[in-house]
Amino acid sequence: MSMDDIEKKQTLDAEEPAEAVNSDDMEARLVLKPLSSNAFAAFWQKLYRSWMGVWEGFKMKHPTGAAWIYKIVFFLVFSIGVTIWQYLVILFLPYAFTSLNNGSWGWAPFQILGVDCAIFGDADGLGSFIAYEIAVFTAQCINFPLQRNITYHSHGNPVFQALWYFIAWVIISVFTGVLWGFANCVLTHWNAPAGVTSLVKTLITGIISLIVMFFVFIVIFPDADKTASKRKKAYEDARAALDADPDNAAKKAACAKAELAYTKAQEIADVYHAEMTIHEKENLAQALVAGYLKAQSDLEKAKASTAEKVSQNSMTQEEADAAVSSAQEMVVKSREAAIQAVISRDDTVPGQQEILDRVKAQRAARAEAEKAAKAA
Repeated sequence: MSMDDIEKKQTLDAEEPAEAVNSDDMEARLVLKPLSSNAFAAFWQKLYRSWMGVWEGFKMKHPTGAAWIYKIVFFLVFSIGVTIWQYLVILFLPYAFTSLNNGSWGWAPFQILGVDCAIFGDADGLGSFIAYEIAVFTAQCINFPLQRNITYHSHGNPVFQALWYFIAWVIISVFTGVLWGFANCVLTHWNAPAGVTSLVKTLITGIISLIVMFFVFIVIFPDADKTASKRKKAYEDARAALDADPDNAAKKAACAKAELAYTKAQEIADVYHAEMTIHEKENLAQALVAGYLKAQSDLEKAKASTAEKVSQNSMTQEEADAAVSSAQEMVVKSREAAIQAVISRDDTVPGQQEILDRVKAQRAARAEAEKAAKAA
């Protein structure tokens, strides 16, 4: 992310007077979170910090495109990751159930190419079928929280979401079980090695899961703003119906239910935006402060390097002054960008944290009220 892009695209939440930007304490605010004492971890932290500067700059210019890229990339990364996990489990876990592999086992047995198979089972036996189901189930146990918390940043009802995810997994298991029942016969007839068999089984499961879960996630992890808008419209309709017939008990209950649904949906939207804003402001500030500190380091290196070259007569004093001047300009530009980001972060984050605290307090108060109502 270039300094010019930052200057053109960065949006501040509040304008800060020049004297505040240039105050003595500003330099003290241009600090980085300490890196890990572990060199390997510190390397990745530096890389992440640099990347976030580029990414946040891209998000400022293309917010809608960035949102889709983020979701698609993380969806694929996590899906491929759990598919690899499935392959390893399917490949090695059957050895733990060897004693249960006593021939074809499953529902609706049939025979193809002289091989005993089943539509929902495994030609090798119950042990292989158990290993396969464990592989798929554990993969989904890993995939669900990653997709929910990282890819979609969802704050919906986890019980509702997990229930629908489980139903989708059952449907996928049945469908893939049928496909695998036929593929298993062919592979067994060809005497395919265990690695190939496990790979085909993993690909069948992974591809179908990828397609089905993509649409399932759209349903169970909906856009927070759209959901809040729908709940608001439903509440307004219920409110209008009640106003037309204020003594109707059923309409009163429906209006109260719609209002609660709207309140919860708006809270989810508020939390989502507050958390995302805090995350973005923190990352951008840290990335630009890192850029400023690097520019300072580059300036000192330029001074030392040019001085040495001048003393060796490999560079003229004018060329050295130009190189140092260019490095100084970069320090000034990167400092201005870092200051803007730090001011924006410090002005914005407390307000967003207040939103999170407010929603937390509202939910706690509602839970207490519901508890008291049940006890009464």
